[in-house]
Amino acid sequence: MLKFAVPLSALAGIFVGALNPAARAADYPTRPIQLIVGFSAGGGVDLAARMLGEWLSQRLGQKVVIENRTGTGGNLAAQAVINSPPDGHTLLFAAPSNVIAGSLYKKLSFDFLRDTVPIAGVMRLANLMTVPNSLPVRSVRDFIDYANANRGKVSMASTGHGTSVHLSGELFKAMTKIEMVHVPYRGAASAYPDLMAGNVHVIFGNLTGAIGFVKAGQLRALGVTSLKRWGGLEDIPTIAETVPGYEADVWYGIVAPRGTPPEIASVLSNSVKGNGIGTLANVGITRNADGTMSLDTDKLAAAFQSNPSAVKDLFTGPNGYGTTLNNTINTYTQSGGIISSRIGSLNDTLTQLGTQQTALDNRMATYQTQLQQQYTALDTLMSSLNNTSTYLTTALAQLNDSGSKN
Repeated sequence: MLKFAVPLSALAGIFVGALNPAARAADYPTRPIQLIVGFSAGGGVDLAARMLGEWLSQRLGQKVVIENRTGTGGNLAAQAVINSPPDGHTLLFAAPSNVIAGSLYKKLSFDFLRDTVPIAGVMRLANLMTVPNSLPVRSVRDFIDYANANRGKVSMASTGHGTSVHLSGELFKAMTKIEMVHVPYRGAASAYPDLMAGNVHVIFGNLTGAIGFVKAGQLRALGVTSLKRWGGLEDIPTIAETVPGYEADVWYGIVAPRGTPPEIASVLSNSVKGNGIGTLANVGITRNADGTMSLDTDKLAAAFQSNPSAVKDLFTGPNGYGTTLNNTINTYTQSGGIISSRIGSLNDTLTQLGTQQTALDNRMATYQTQLQQQYTALDTLMSSLNNTSTYLTTALAQLNDSGSKN
């Protein structure tokens, strides 16, 4: 029989750690956190995940590393997280496709709802129906008419089978009775260049990823998939205004592997919210449909009475909304200063080039004048030579006549 000598202090530490969840949560996280995204880098989902990763890094004191694992509409990313140790150090930036997958794929090695622990919702948004500028349509009705006139020839891009982008398009196709060929990509970053080039005809992409191309004039927006027009983008109609009853909302959140300790899940959830009070909505500040803000003074007062320091930190703390906004503004201001400086340098360079071009033009004009003068002198010389030749010819003729007479 084997025997091991273990100090009582060590055993005490093991049992205290096992029986005291608070102690375990206090030590978390002990190393960088991996946040896995099921879509390619550069798209709207990836951008949102990276913003959240920065947010969590500031609050948890550990770096959050974003890893993009594309394929099968986010299933590869989900499987990687589900198969990882349930210690809170590997998380999934979950998307609608992760839940939808159970209905589309018969042989998945996991059950997403059973094998994950929900941590927090991150955002809810709409998708945006966009087309290339070269497509001769300007409205949802125009697109339906175009698709009916070109049956079997219209293609619809998506970010993969079973994604919200894919199913938003399938819902549109079913409700309008048009035909569209589905062209799945591994992510928005590869889909949008093909759309702008006109290789595909439409995408129902996430609003966060699509709106930048629309604002830049690279794509044309036809409609949002939400039931109401989107705040700040009221000039873009809803698809439902043309196709009554159409609606497709999108959500994103954070999940961890099943078995993740509740106290660690709580730490993560509170970190996503910002602090013990949570988001602005939890203190009575909400955004209206028209983009304006409303304040519930009773809710704000109640929150302040229950936890005044947390409310103050929500606005003015080192990681609060006000501080984060100021940091963002400062970053853009600094970036603007750098850009302005570079523009100034570029203007100086252009001025120098303009001065050099002017000097070159003056030099060329001088060369042309000198060359013209040389041509004029050469013409004069040639005329003189011609006159001399004529004179010599005449003199020789006269000599020949005189010789003949003699």
